[in-house]
Amino acid sequence: MDGFWNDRRLFDAPTARMAKLTNRPFKAHEVIDRKNLSSKELASMNKTSNYGISDGIVFPLKGRFNRVTYLAISGDPEKLSKQQIWVLWWLSTVFYQRACELDVHSKPEDAQVQPSILSSRQRQCLTWVAIGKTDGDIAEILGITKRTVHFHVENAKERLNAHTRLQAVINATNSLEILP
Repeated sequence: MDGFWNDRRLFDAPTARMAKLTNRPFKAHEVIDRKNLSSKELASMNKTSNYGISDGIVFPLKGRFNRVTYLAISGDPEKLSKQQIWVLWWLSTVFYQRACELDVHSKPEDAQVQPSILSSRQRQCLTWVAIGKTDGDIAEILGITKRTVHFHVENAKERLNAHTRLQAVINATNSLEILP
């Protein structure tokens, strides 16, 4: 694998290109099956296949300073339920954020900070949702009504294009609106 890293093949992988274009998990074979791969991408895929990696699921990660990377888990993605994929996505995001926090040497001077899409109260509510608190628990913690908590969580879901509370937490974590 040293050659893979030393030759910087990671950046030639079609999964890397796709990770830049989407913020949703995708199956590696969906990219590999595409006919529009460059020669470098094909070479990268061949090298990966030589190591026995033929499929898996890829989690795009957007981090501090607008950095884009991904976490790929090899194996048969068809064996994972939708809920398992969401949990793995959230865990990969938590892992990446913690790695960024520990990397004290990576602070580019030209870093651009994106404006927040959530209000302060929406972030507070989603942070408690991520911890597993109910609307009633959150209302008691924040000193507001249960209905107000529900209002903030629903608005956060809308702003994050999420259908469920779990999706909202994952999307908010991915966009660094909340930290795990």
